[in-house]
Amino acid sequence: MNETFRFWLTAYFCLFLVTSVAASTVVEDENVSIGAAEFKVLLSKMPSDVIAQLRKADPAERWTLLNDLVKNKRIAAEALKLSPDKDAADYWELELLIQTARLNFMEKRYLRELKMPDFSKLARERYDANKETIAKIPEGRRSSHILLLCKEGCDTTDKINEGREIRERLVSGANFEAFVEKYSGDPGSRKNKGKIDAWIKRLDGRFVR
Repeated sequence: MNETFRFWLTAYFCLFLVTSVAASTVVEDENVSIGAAEFKVLLSKMPSDVIAQLRKADPAERWTLLNDLVKNKRIAAEALKLSPDKDAADYWELELLIQTARLNFMEKRYLRELKMPDFSKLARERYDANKETIAKIPEGRRSSHILLLCKEGCDTTDKINEGREIRERLVSGANFEAFVEKYSGDPGSRKNKGKIDAWIKRLDGRFVR
């Protein structure tokens, strides 16, 4: 690609980060192109801190990202050349991976669009009819957290102070999920916006107070 095209492509990318651009093609290199709708989805899948960095980055960094997107799509397109006759094992292994990915995607889509009925009335009826039994069940809470890692050699006092500062900012109205993405060192709960996949009971030995 020549320098003039590189300049306008970078300028277009900057504009796309700011607003929605009505165009069919964002970038095209030989026989590989990325359309506006596809590009929008690619950007939506990038972490917010990466997008924020790209907004401030110089044109060279934005150009590197665009180049990587085209390169990745070109490499992935090589899989389309596989055939069941010439590449039997690889072809069917790829087909199985695609089928599994489609299945997982459709399951997530189904759950996302699933509309659950309101069970509150039924829950109240069940509770009123079984108060004595339910009273014996220890109370549990659904919880979310921001885990600050303190690796070998770090000062725990600094981490405690950082935790208190984060808490004060959250109490003052800061966005919890944004803070999870920025500060949490727990990969398990970080991808779920800080949610812990377990009911927590009082004095639960699985968790440090």
